[in-house]
Amino acid sequence: MGCWGYGILESDDALDVQYNLEQVAGLRGWDESSNAAVARPKLEAALPALLIEAEAAASMTGQPDYDRAVGFQVLAATLMAAGCAFDETVRTKLLEGILYCGEYVEAKAIVGNPTAEATTERGMLERYRGRIAALEGLVEQMRGYDLAGGKPVRVHSRGLFQALDEHLAAGEEGLLNKKER
Repeated sequence: MGCWGYGILESDDALDVQYNLEQVAGLRGWDESSNAAVARPKLEAALPALLIEAEAAASMTGQPDYDRAVGFQVLAATLMAAGCAFDETVRTKLLEGILYCGEYVEAKAIVGNPTAEATTERGMLERYRGRIAALEGLVEQMRGYDLAGGKPVRVHSRGLFQALDEHLAAGEEGLLNKKER
């Protein structure tokens, strides 16, 4: 499937990382909307191992900078969704993993640079803009997050079925771009 949107959890890669993180923390099929109180202590107890797992995501698809960035994006979203407590050192590591590797760096080099934009395929330029918005939203949430935890913060991402439903409701055949049909 690949990806169905620009949100933090709107790709197969992100969901694979989320699954791996949940396994490390001993969570099975965690639903953030109903089980944050159950997930929080498990995630907090597993935090050192989760940071290692996020770093290990760098070997997921063979694109180490991209994979590592996805690992830290998903870990940040997961910790905030459960209302986990963590310290400033962890926040800094998560922010560095999000901002200084992967597609954010690549996208920022292209978007806003007229020469680079002119030579970038339109669909990729749209993806870069969407991902920049999603990642900057995540960074803003991370910077404002109460490190003492206790209050879950949801990072907006559409699920696959929600995205498919939106496309079908709009009269489209599926999730493929018209150019790909």
